[in-house]
Amino acid sequence: MTPDELRDAFAEEGERAERKESDRDADEILRAACALANDLQQSGRPGYLVLGLDKKGRTVGVDASDEGVQRLVNRLTSTKILPTPSFSVEVVPSQGLSVIVVRVATRPVAPLTRIWRGFPNVGLCIRCLTTSGRSALPHGTT
Repeated sequence: MTPDELRDAFAEEGERAERKESDRDADEILRAACALANDLQQSGRPGYLVLGLDKKGRTVGVDASDEGVQRLVNRLTSTKILPTPSFSVEVVPSQGLSVIVVRVATRPVAPLTRIWRGFPNVGLCIRCLTTSGRSALPHGTT
């Protein structure tokens, strides 16, 4: 990961960055990855999911062992997100602890769905994409 990408990953939460304190809540991780891949703002920039930072950006650390990283990769490649997002995973040291940064590439056509529900990232929150909301998707997708 380049220094610029790390800076973007550790930036405040927003449309292209999401923080999670741990990797325990699989649903939240899947929602965040789905929303970052959808890129409904059409920024064209990758999104960053950072595990091991709290909401204020303080490092709390996460299990970055081979098993911990593999568990995360297995979640992201499961059939709970269709199609599977394109992503890379990197373990980054931060204040003596390990943080996992997932760089999620944007999808050319939304919506990427999690268990048959779309999750766009709208500002600082992730919302469930409803049937009526699909008409507002870019590229005329429904």
